[in-house]
Amino acid sequence: MNDALRTRTICTGQAITMPGGGDVHLIAPPPKPCVTIVVHGVNDLAGCYERIERGLCEGLNERLDMAPTLPNGVSNPGFLRPASYSLPEDDEGKASNPDAVYYRRKFAAAANGTDARSVVIPFYWGFREEERHIIKDAPHGEWMDRNRNRLDKAGTLEGGHFVNATTNLPDMWGKGFNGKLFGFISLDLFAGELTHPLFSAPGRRYMVLAAMRLAMLIRIIRKRYPNDTVNVVGHSQGTLITLLAHAFLNEDKVRPADGVVMINSPYSLCEPNMEKLQGFGAQQTAEARLATLDAILKFIAAAPNPYPALSSIALKNCQGYGAIGGPGWSGGSACETTIDAKRIAFNERDNRGSVYLYFTPQDQTVGLANVQGIGWQGVDEQLYGKPLRRTLPLSFHQRIFTLRKRGGEKELIGLHTPPHAYPLLLQGEDTWEDTGLPCLQRMSVARASLEQGKSVMLTAPLLPVPVETNFDADGTVVMPGADSNSGVYQIKDKLAPIDAAIAISNKAWTPESTRHSRLEAIDEAVAFKHGRDIGSVQKALNEGKEISETTHVFAARATDDGKVLVTRSETPYEARMRLQSGGKDKEHEEALSFHSAIPNNPEHSRRVLAYDVAIGAGESVDDVTFYAYLCRVADWRLDWENTKAKGRSQVDSEVDHDFPDEAVEMLYQKEEEKNRDLIDATARYRTTGTLPTTVVNNMPSLVFSQTLAERKAGKPIGQGGEVI
Repeated sequence: MNDALRTRTICTGQAITMPGGGDVHLIAPPPKPCVTIVVHGVNDLAGCYERIERGLCEGLNERLDMAPTLPNGVSNPGFLRPASYSLPEDDEGKASNPDAVYYRRKFAAAANGTDARSVVIPFYWGFREEERHIIKDAPHGEWMDRNRNRLDKAGTLEGGHFVNATTNLPDMWGKGFNGKLFGFISLDLFAGELTHPLFSAPGRRYMVLAAMRLAMLIRIIRKRYPNDTVNVVGHSQGTLITLLAHAFLNEDKVRPADGVVMINSPYSLCEPNMEKLQGFGAQQTAEARLATLDAILKFIAAAPNPYPALSSIALKNCQGYGAIGGPGWSGGSACETTIDAKRIAFNERDNRGSVYLYFTPQDQTVGLANVQGIGWQGVDEQLYGKPLRRTLPLSFHQRIFTLRKRGGEKELIGLHTPPHAYPLLLQGEDTWEDTGLPCLQRMSVARASLEQGKSVMLTAPLLPVPVETNFDADGTVVMPGADSNSGVYQIKDKLAPIDAAIAISNKAWTPESTRHSRLEAIDEAVAFKHGRDIGSVQKALNEGKEISETTHVFAARATDDGKVLVTRSETPYEARMRLQSGGKDKEHEEALSFHSAIPNNPEHSRRVLAYDVAIGAGESVDDVTFYAYLCRVADWRLDWENTKAKGRSQVDSEVDHDFPDEAVEMLYQKEEEKNRDLIDATARYRTTGTLPTTVVNNMPSLVFSQTLAERKAGKPIGQGGEVI
């Protein structure tokens, strides 16, 4: 027996029990159509979640013909509304502890002040440094790990280190990025950036923990509501976390997610030469990479859940409670809905068992020479002369999001009947043209190039309304302009608070620099509180302040009006604000890599993702208490007990301490022992930095492994097994 047999409240109301008291008519909200878990990548506070959720809810409303109001003018109880998030725009990015304040989801509140009604479960994961190795006394006030990578004030790094991203699954059990080329040349010296330093990084097993937690989350849903339609939408390294989670689900004999969407995936099916030079013979072979991807995709595609049949939950076939769509949604062919004030006809499709890959040739991160991921170039027809795409399940589909124009026309997503061959690069075109990348960053040692004449097969279904790729949701188009002949352009944007803080910890600010010095008139009683010498004035100015608010005094001169003219350095916090402002001449703005451009535009989620996710049932997110519990299990940053994490030094006025209510706490107490042990172990890791013993030393059987050295020695591809 499973937990799904429990009863739950659908809607409630109040009435006065007296003659003439009047009737109260309840309009039951229809069931939600699905559950969608979103998984972020490395070095990421999941800033794209708000946009994904906003676009997805809007798109699902349109897909299901769910209007905001009913014909009688009453608000439609089935209309999906995204939850709101705390964003840097709320206070111009001024929070002194940005990691603890921004991109926090407000579970019950929508952006317009109404109650949220969403299908999204945001998943968060990351790295925690061991307490004894955290550097907390650096003059810039930022906390750092043993390799001087910036951490937040909890000693954690959301998504782990940028440089620790992997191109395959076995590397998640391996050592971290060593920062060296050929084993001795510092990569940071010639390729590091202020906001993306290339320092050494710790081992990657925290990624294995993240995958175990994601598998547990799906396991919890499956136990209580086994027929729920569960999607996982992964971005960047989140796609590899998603794949590994499914390998763990296979070990547990638990049904996979019903739908998976992989966005900008760094998973690579080739053997990049620049990756070889970083790991010598430890690089994974192409054969092992393909075997792993194929096995996991086949697990997801093997037995799609047919319940509920989509036609059975259409309004015309479902009298009473149970329909998930409006009057125009049939669950099959000849659906109708309103998009951009126009009535549109389309055929519904059942996406259960499907995996979608969203890729863009403009992704400058996944297109790095040592990555060459499928999120940049898609999945080719052949690999090293052998069949590739056709060996994968038929339910694997790929869509291209490209800025490139051909014949003056942009490539529309969802326009062509699949399969459609798209040439990645035609004669006269260049992979990185019009991106504004400097020559050094376009060299073959830095970024890969697409093969001229090679085509990728676009196999994703048609969309009701084909849509243009648009990457200018953030920043400003600077060169060569949105109307360039190629269609490609460069965008520059101001630094986000976390990126600016990383720069501050990476020499963008130095204690005694006079470059951005300030002249202030301060009351003599304050400035000379401890004495009239410069050291005493500096002590007076810095007294009782956080390190990030302290300054270095260069000169102090008393005036005749009781003031002291103090020449001082800018504080680290002031330097961060300067970087975030972009600078007087926009000198601090950075070009976007387009690695997050797909999820950062909510229109992509509205017009594309909303039609590619699987729909059917979403009782888990209809059950309010259980939904809150799932969101809490999915967020490793949240405490389960009303105690502040060891080592934290947060500004309490800025931080909304979110503890579970009694009903959510009760679900935790009743959780299966295996799951609760992992929840508790995750909490201990987040507060101590000691990885739990539950992080297995054995790779699951769907993960295949073979290094170049093993292949050279004649050792066959291994399947699962102990990691040595």
